[in-house]
Formats: sequence, C-alpha cells, structure tokens
Amino acid sequence: MVVGDDDDGTGGTIDEAQTKTILDLIKKAKVGPKFLKYMKAKSAEEAGSVEAAVATIAARDYRKAICTLEEQIAKTEAGHAHLS
Repeated sequence: MVVGDDDDGTGGTIDEAQTKTILDLIKKAKVGPKFLKYMKAKSAEEAGSVEAAVATIAARDYRKAICTLEEQIAKTEAGHAHLS
C-alpha cells in the first residue's frame, strides 16, 4: 500500500515546514548559493527564489542540511564572541 505520491524510492523533497526551518537557519548562518549547491538543490536562479530552491532539497538530506547549518551558525557565533 502506498500513501501519497510514489516517488520511486527517491524519498522526494522536503515539506513546507522543513523548508521554513531551513530558511530560518540559512538566515542565521548567513550562507548563500554555496549551501544550495552543497545540498544538490537547484540554485535560486533556476528555482525562481531561495525558498523554491530550498524546497528542492531531498528529504533524505534534511538532517544533513540542518547539521551543516547549525555548524555554520556555531562558527559564526564563535567568531562574534571574540569581538566583544
């Protein structure tokens, strides 16, 4: 029995809530096009917007995306800590 659309075992792309979570983290991490490329997502130009590009991240890569962004945020915050 298949619930929803069959994606031929590819896992599909992330859902709306996951897209929003990643978008929030992208803002905090201050990452750009390189992150989308790293995640094998479409570029903002290809997809039409950063939101649409983030939505092309594979569902199976969601944890990888979150971990990558959290590491980047930690680096950014550590960098700012030295300035105060």
